[in-house]
Amino acid sequence: MKFETNKEVHSRDYGEITLYVRGDQTSGRYYARIKVDGSKGYVKFATKKTNPLEALFVADKRYKELLVLQNRTGDIHQKSFNHVMKEWVSHELKSGDNNQKKINDYVEKLDRYAVPYFRKFSGVSEVEEKHLREWVDYRRTNYRRSPPADNTIVRELAGIKLVFEFAYQRNLIPSRLRFPRVSVKPNPRPALTFDEYQKLYKGLRKWVKDEEKRRRQYRSRFYVQHFILIGVNTGLRKGEIRNLLWSDVQRRKTGSGIVLVVSNKGKRKQSRRV
Repeated sequence: MKFETNKEVHSRDYGEITLYVRGDQTSGRYYARIKVDGSKGYVKFATKKTNPLEALFVADKRYKELLVLQNRTGDIHQKSFNHVMKEWVSHELKSGDNNQKKINDYVEKLDRYAVPYFRKFSGVSEVEEKHLREWVDYRRTNYRRSPPADNTIVRELAGIKLVFEFAYQRNLIPSRLRFPRVSVKPNPRPALTFDEYQKLYKGLRKWVKDEEKRRRQYRSRFYVQHFILIGVNTGLRKGEIRNLLWSDVQRRKTGSGIVLVVSNKGKRKQSRRV
């Protein structure tokens, strides 16, 4: 080509390696252009070497990697993490049995932290397990407001794992990657003591009774009182309580009390009885 100098063409069993120095640069470093039989186009990259023998050694190694990639996927052109992520999202949304909000939450975090990190790789097949461990360190030092909690990193790793699992199923990577384990310190929600519960219970009763003569205010406070008591006694989330229907309320088969059938509209995916 016009701006290529010191060009060397090396034939291989299943393709061709072309070494050259770019005429618009003064570094003298060699670039490589590799063609593999059966695939369209070329793969171009910088060898970062000024010695042609060293440059050819680097290019030969890449040529062998491309043969493996073509044998596995039928093409020498890799797909980036961002490209594979978008294909995964499209596949998940089309399947119809996935939580769209959950997928969107994954994508938001992946766009913010994973896509910039994996951009340095030509494609997903270049990512190794050590790079996933390095991502954890990268994520701990890259944030907007405050350092991420371990739980946050675990959730974001789960999203990255889904993308690479999709890549494995599409033969874009040679094998499944083992993801690093991030130890999460137990952080249970604080619970009320019995004395605090009694104070809350009695306070709510008085709060409701104070509006006994004003029916509209009484009715509103009555609802709030029972909303709180249902939450305290069952551990249900507020969204789960709001989604309850009368058909979800059942008598217990044995003993006193009732059972609430909590639908899968909340955070949990499966219905459960409370």
